[in-house]
Amino acid sequence: MLRTVKNTDYIGHSVSKSTTDFKELGFTKITILARLHPHTNTKHITSDDIMRCYIKARVNFSKLTHLNNKLFSGNEKQIEKCFNNALYKINSYLPLYSDFRLRRLDYAIDLHLPSKDYITYYLRMFRKAGQNNYFTSCGAYKTSISIHTKSYNYNFYDKGEERQQALYTDLKQLGYSNITDEELKNTTNVLRVEIQCKKNKLKRIEKKNNKLIDFNTSYNFILNDIERNFKTGSCYKFKYFKETVIPYLFKSRTKQQNAINLLQYIRRSGHTVRQAIQNAKSITGITPQTARNTLKAIHEYKGADGYYTCVIPLQERATVNYLPDITPIIKQEFAGNKNVTLSESEQSEILGEYYPDKLIVKNQKICYKKGSNFSKSEKEILSSIGFEEIDD
Repeated sequence: MLRTVKNTDYIGHSVSKSTTDFKELGFTKITILARLHPHTNTKHITSDDIMRCYIKARVNFSKLTHLNNKLFSGNEKQIEKCFNNALYKINSYLPLYSDFRLRRLDYAIDLHLPSKDYITYYLRMFRKAGQNNYFTSCGAYKTSISIHTKSYNYNFYDKGEERQQALYTDLKQLGYSNITDEELKNTTNVLRVEIQCKKNKLKRIEKKNNKLIDFNTSYNFILNDIERNFKTGSCYKFKYFKETVIPYLFKSRTKQQNAINLLQYIRRSGHTVRQAIQNAKSITGITPQTARNTLKAIHEYKGADGYYTCVIPLQERATVNYLPDITPIIKQEFAGNKNVTLSESEQSEILGEYYPDKLIVKNQKICYKKGSNFSKSEKEILSSIGFEEIDD
């Protein structure tokens, strides 16, 4: 294996050698790190100069278990078997799975959406929604965002665009690529939600769930973490907030205007919910705690679809009047555990969970059936946010 190394790095009294030649076996990168005795001549290293050796492996579970880029949803026993078989093919003297310690684990789910526009709007929502003080930094790009903390990172990105970029890079650097047309097709309109957990976070997850590499652990962690840290809910345009939600929640004109000012600030480019709370005094003359309570009341308002309301208004130029809460879509993907685009009937099942057989999707528009026993006020709400009444 050492004959295939790409580079050698000298760090203090250690030397490391890395290779990326075993990607097809599932090992994205393998690094051998050797601790050296002090005063070792790094130009002529012998076995006597080495105090201790370490091996680091970055593993792609999907390739390791031959899933052809589909997300792995099995258990640790499957990983261990495939891991040991792959390492044996590389070198029979390498250690076994049980000799390694887990330093990072990425939990992920692919969300199949009706169009690229939905990916754009959900990325905007995640960028603006993160409210926790322990979010240390955020990187926002056209088709992806990344949010960092000390113990874990969030990555949200357009999977189709990521595959297209990987294809371009392979062709430019290697002259060929293993990315197939089918893979590109299957990742079209797919939003990847990914949480990279570091050692300290993994300890807490294992303590709570007993298992780290487990389908139920992945499901509970992703769903609960997204709901808690991003206060997800259904997104509407500002007009709906101003004419329906705010007058219903706040009877005082002053409180109504405060709520309007906060939402106007949030919907502007570059502004976040966290900034709105921190700058509440200058925005509308109220304390951060009052702003937090105001936004909490708006979030807990349940709209016509039965879900909580996201406090981030859609842009006026958005091609949709309504963006469904992302949590039932995550539940649907986990329940199906399949890589297919959501059909209109599946979208209807998600969007109509609260009102069975009432809300449906028609030509990528959310509609309600004529004759559905909605109240007059509910129909007014549905119409104000762009829902259409259709014959059954």
